[in-house]
Amino acid sequence: MISHYILSLEFLLSLLIPSLLATGYYFFILHLWRIRLNQNPQPIVYKAETFRNPINLSVTVTGIIIPLLSALVVYLLTSQDLRQPQSLSSLFASLIMFLASICLGVWLSYSLATISVTDDTFSITSTKNWKTAAYFSVQLILFLSGVFLILWFIFFRLDLSFSERISNYVIPADCEMRAILRKPLLIGLSKNEMISRWGEPDKTKQSGTESTIHYIYPSLHSSYTVTVEDGIIVSILEEYKPVFRGR
Repeated sequence: MISHYILSLEFLLSLLIPSLLATGYYFFILHLWRIRLNQNPQPIVYKAETFRNPINLSVTVTGIIIPLLSALVVYLLTSQDLRQPQSLSSLFASLIMFLASICLGVWLSYSLATISVTDDTFSITSTKNWKTAAYFSVQLILFLSGVFLILWFIFFRLDLSFSERISNYVIPADCEMRAILRKPLLIGLSKNEMISRWGEPDKTKQSGTESTIHYIYPSLHSSYTVTVEDGIIVSILEEYKPVFRGR
């Protein structure tokens, strides 16, 4: 059911562009640090909190977004109350971006804890920890890419307009007229009287002396199942079940 979303061009582009952006920014940050350390080979000392706080914040926010986003995807895939969006590819791509971001963030938090054991500081030299800032940048880019893909979906793919939803329900042209002209069915009426009031049923299932009769469109939003035994109506079941066309 979701294969055409994750194999689409939009999905591939939604993954490829942020990945290329993160990779390019990673090497750009590494290049800047090489220049800085070549010009000044002295160790650069940072408080671990400088990196840890934004990493932990992004990991926390991502941990909240992922289950909400997953619930939204499931709802849009299964809901019959509204028309499916043109594409869910950007949402699936944003899920992958958030998962990659949270995995990298957890790894960075653990790394910071191991390199700043004594006084909660760590040193960046030409041979040690000089890639930390680049990894940190990649993690934030993945997080921001996920946010951007969600916004892209909301503004360019999601359509919740009421008129659009109504247009997806199959309503017979004479549905309202039939609902007005038909006399109500009552328990105890004969089968012949029922047919004279509502006409031939849309579907009939016979089982011995009992027959189950279905009227699909006696009203705008309901269908009726009438049980007839020995030619007499013994039960009438009204079911609210609009017919959804979908996409």
